[in-house]
Amino acid sequence: MSEVVVNKFLRKWGQFPDLAVKDAISRTFPDLYALTPPINLGLLAEMRDVKTIRSVDLSFDGMISVHETGGYAIELNKSQPTRRQRFTCAHEIGHTFFLELESDELRPRMRVVDTNVELRTGSEEKLCNSIAAEILLPQIPFRRVVKEFGVCVANILSMAELFHTSIQATARRLVECSRFKLAIALLEYNSDAELFATKWSVSSPSVKARKSAISISKTDPAFHIFSQLNDRYRGRKWLSIGGGFDDYFVDAIVLKRTKPKQVLTLFVLENNAEQLITTPLSPTNDLQISLFDL
Repeated sequence: MSEVVVNKFLRKWGQFPDLAVKDAISRTFPDLYALTPPINLGLLAEMRDVKTIRSVDLSFDGMISVHETGGYAIELNKSQPTRRQRFTCAHEIGHTFFLELESDELRPRMRVVDTNVELRTGSEEKLCNSIAAEILLPQIPFRRVVKEFGVCVANILSMAELFHTSIQATARRLVECSRFKLAIALLEYNSDAELFATKWSVSSPSVKARKSAISISKTDPAFHIFSQLNDRYRGRKWLSIGGGFDDYFVDAIVLKRTKPKQVLTLFVLENNAEQLITTPLSPTNDLQISLFDL
């Protein structure tokens, strides 16, 4: 069923998945790119005939089902952080584009249950993640923010606050939208192995690194910088980001000082990296936001 509706989706909106997603979103939500972030998910859900959105006790991320009065109902795992619930909600809104294409010839799905939505690999699930990214971090206003405020690791945090999205989702969107060659990783210190290892990483399509995770061990030249870092670091260091050692420009900020220590790190793979990195925005830590009402 899933592959059938994916093919229908692509026939309706475009042959290439990325362009199909952009066309579907821009035509369905024509005012999206003019909205001030963070995006009002309740408004977009209503436009997709979602009758209810509830945060409830669940053992998985979220679920969309057929509402008893018609349309759809979305349920989210209330134990998860608000930003993750927002991504799950946008992902479930994405499923409406596929559920509406199901034919009466086959028994339509009454519900879709999602676990670890950001890690799903099926065709429909990947497209729903792309839809979620375009909804929460619309490319046009996001590019505008990047152009206005520039690229640096602190601004990743500020943009995550502005769009009320996770740091990982914001970092992924940045490498998609920036014209610079970037790699971004959340590094966590493993005291048993005495190294900083990758919790997650994203990189620009043009960055040709091996699939092996980024790690910084005691024998690496950059280790003492990360191990002694209490706030921020900006400069060049010899290290590996999944390939051979090179002199990379590093912009890093400590997210967590207590065990296990976590450092958000931006690698700029450009010859003039020093001129590209900008001054951080002022953090918007006082921003208060409900799940759907903004």
